[in-house]
Amino acid sequence: MPKIVKLSVISSALFLAQFASATDITVNPVSSERTQVIRQGNTTTINIAPANIHGVSYNAYDQFNVGKHGVVFNNRESGAGMIINEVLSTEKSQLRGNMHVDGQKAHLIIANPNGIACNGCSVSGADQLTLTGGKIVFSLDGELLGYHNSKNNSNIRISNTTENAFSSVNKFNVIAENITIRNSEISTPNLVMFSGHELVKYSPDTVRGLEALPGSSGTPKSKLTISKGSHIKTDNMYISANNTDIKNHGMITVGDAQKQHAVNSQLTLDLVNSHLMNGSKGNIRVTDADSILENSQITNNGNIHIDNKHKMLAIGSAVIHNKGNMSSDITKITSLNNVKSGVGINNYGNLTGSLLVKANQIAFNNKKYLEALDISADSDVLAYINDGEIMNETAKFRAYELYHSGNGKITSVPVFESEIKKPLQ
Repeated sequence: MPKIVKLSVISSALFLAQFASATDITVNPVSSERTQVIRQGNTTTINIAPANIHGVSYNAYDQFNVGKHGVVFNNRESGAGMIINEVLSTEKSQLRGNMHVDGQKAHLIIANPNGIACNGCSVSGADQLTLTGGKIVFSLDGELLGYHNSKNNSNIRISNTTENAFSSVNKFNVIAENITIRNSEISTPNLVMFSGHELVKYSPDTVRGLEALPGSSGTPKSKLTISKGSHIKTDNMYISANNTDIKNHGMITVGDAQKQHAVNSQLTLDLVNSHLMNGSKGNIRVTDADSILENSQITNNGNIHIDNKHKMLAIGSAVIHNKGNMSSDITKITSLNNVKSGVGINNYGNLTGSLLVKANQIAFNNKKYLEALDISADSDVLAYINDGEIMNETAKFRAYELYHSGNGKITSVPVFESEIKKPLQ
């Protein structure tokens, strides 16, 4: 008897392991007459619903889990340009294999407001992939309008993916309250991430094809985390974050420094009430950067290198804390006309590159080392503290009120323009 029990336990464990790696897809009654799941051995094929007048095939599920043998979306007869797969139950989705679109290429969308875990998942045969923790929003005649993130457990987790997992799609979109990338390589021409937004509009005629819309306030802080050991490599990367803590402990490469004059590559940050923190092991290397900081901060404890220009728009308050190595050819920070703005720059590390700042109020605190060909500040009020070392050829500080302190070293004699009420001592 003991041996029989032991064998039963082993058999049960093997059965559960096999079940966990299986493709478990159950069609919701909403789509039961139009969507069919065919299983033959280890192969699972979904005969998707015919496309509507907008080229959209909508498929609803109670369960949508992809095992290691993957799943095939049969688009040979449907003629869909967009294949939407939405979970309507309370079940999360586990994606562990390849999701292949057979037939006409299409935009593949996996939507589950309960959360999606991609563990070694991949895609092929699609021209675009979207993973979203939001509910699908349609027009009355079935056109995709966007995504509604209504739950705090709107989570997307990507782990253990290889470099080729998403390389076949032209664009990879990730939309959720919380996004985690762990022990993964993501290589794709265009990567778009929306974190912390309640409403995201689908706008295919715009540059990124997506747009954040105003939603309800008071939601808990969202998180976008890229863990140590992860590497993102893309030609263009866009991060739109609202009330979000963004942490990078891995490597982000946007563009190729060897081809920077031939390829228009850029990292774009659109941060609202958010904080981007690059950890001590974090490395960010991009060709160009364009940022909007609305009451937001960037903290660098590792390495951030921008080959060319970093353009930054400050709305409200925008603060940069540098404790590591931060460099660019030019960092140009401006503000919107008729909108009060304050810019704070705290340098406790090595800051390299020309620095041009124009805002209502500027607080510049240099504690260690700043090397810049040109430094220019244009503001109503400028607070300037230097306890470190500044190497530059020209320095122009224009302000109605200018306050200076510190005993740091400056290798050039600053040239001051007019309208300074209290010049440097």
